[in-house]
Amino acid sequence: MKAQRNAAGRGWALAVVLAVAWRVQAAAPNPAGHWEGTLKLPNAELAMVVDLERASDGAWIGELDLAEQIADLPLAGVKVAGLAVSFTARYAPGSPTFEAKLAEDGKTMTGTFTQGPATGTFELKRTSDAKMSPRQPANTGEVGVLAGIWFGTIETPQAQLRMQMVFVKGADGILTGNIVSVDQGGAEIPIASIARAGDTVRLDVKIIRAFYEGTLSKDGTTMTGKWNQGGAALGLTVERKK
Repeated sequence: MKAQRNAAGRGWALAVVLAVAWRVQAAAPNPAGHWEGTLKLPNAELAMVVDLERASDGAWIGELDLAEQIADLPLAGVKVAGLAVSFTARYAPGSPTFEAKLAEDGKTMTGTFTQGPATGTFELKRTSDAKMSPRQPANTGEVGVLAGIWFGTIETPQAQLRMQMVFVKGADGILTGNIVSVDQGGAEIPIASIARAGDTVRLDVKIIRAFYEGTLSKDGTTMTGKWNQGGAALGLTVERKK
């Protein structure tokens, strides 16, 4: 009888432990989702959107939209530890860093922002599941001819900015590309889509809300067109490096 009572007691204790563990696990908020809010700086407030989700290998990944300037900017170093969430923005000077804390109900997130000497705060609200952009660049038309390195200069009212474009054709036949503004830090910014129709080539650089549209020369060595960003269309001719 005593053995039965002891066994029953152990079973009851195990049930309590499992129940408590389940409640703790169920209560832990999950930062995965589509978050919208505002980044507050000393002299401005910017609309801010963050998407967070877990990749198939278990690592956290994410993207950032900021005002009308940045879209689908990949995040790096996404870390989740209890209620603490942190990440940095890729392709941006000064290593923009975001440190946040989730609310207990997992519906809001507040935190601080630093980029070099600049600081700010942000508040975000979860509005839906994450809306991540496609991982692979879209190719349209016969774009393989662009493979290689191209150089040119954008003529702005203030200065001349050197531009480099690099296109690589993978084993799967997909052409990937990035641009580098040599005089603005030299970060490699991926091209979201590469399209060609006849001699017309269009490159969409979604991260910085820009696109290039140009005409490919008959010998395939130059492209002459316009760099479009922020409502301005600036002349840009690029030549292939031999």
